[in-house]
Amino acid sequence: MSEVYSKLRNIIKKYVFLEDENIYAILVTWIIHTYFFKLFMYVPYLWLNGDKSSGKSLILSLLSKFSFNVFSSVSVTEATLFRQVDRDSSVLLLDEYEKANAGIGEAITQILNSGFYVEVAKVSRNIVGSTGDYETKLYSTFSPKVISWNI
Repeated sequence: MSEVYSKLRNIIKKYVFLEDENIYAILVTWIIHTYFFKLFMYVPYLWLNGDKSSGKSLILSLLSKFSFNVFSSVSVTEATLFRQVDRDSSVLLLDEYEKANAGIGEAITQILNSGFYVEVAKVSRNIVGSTGDYETKLYSTFSPKVISWNI
């Protein structure tokens, strides 16, 4: 495992300059945890914020190449987000989150707020069942996520 850690750290350092050396450790540890997150009750989120052209999208690109089962988007709807996580246990990388409009952004924020703790990481929606009646379906929102936005 230490060899994997060292290789990932070196790759990230090759492409991204970070003033705080500890951030490299956080990024590498986060990548590794995406392969094992289902073993835990909580998952950490990474929040990347910075000025335009500060390297946030580059970090997201590197995370997408090395993290497990990534779903990456600059524009995602509420339904896509929870269905993707529920179906595939996807690791979500959301870029330019500040561009989400207020109505959709609030719903997505609620889903993101629930998804870090396995016990409450659920969204309920009514769907038409096999008999034609509505049934409540629970969708899991539990997965690691990275949210990036410009300040």
